[in-house]
Amino acid sequence: VGMLVAAPLMATLAADPGRIVVGVALLALMNVAIEFAFVSVLPLMSEMGTEDRGRAFGQALTVNTVSRAGAAIVAGIVYSARGFGASGLLGTAAMLCGAAVIVAGTTGGDHA
Repeated sequence: VGMLVAAPLMATLAADPGRIVVGVALLALMNVAIEFAFVSVLPLMSEMGTEDRGRAFGQALTVNTVSRAGAAIVAGIVYSARGFGASGLLGTAAMLCGAAVIVAGTTGGDHA
């Protein structure tokens, strides 16, 4: 849910990066939505490896950290080549893909 809230905020920011007050407000709201998304996924992470929850949390947080680092590098390259709007649209696409993966992984099938 948090990523689905953050994605349109980022897209709006990417479409009109010229107004600073609006940009700061959108970034603040987007940050709240992203943090909400992270906290919301904690119950899913706790059920990934019920036999060794500590290891499951460690692996999930490692993936999160490596993903953020990789995204920062890619966003910097995109920003240098195409500007703020392009990096914002890339971030929007990444959030929507992440939300789709979570939805696909938690709906349907046998999760026992």
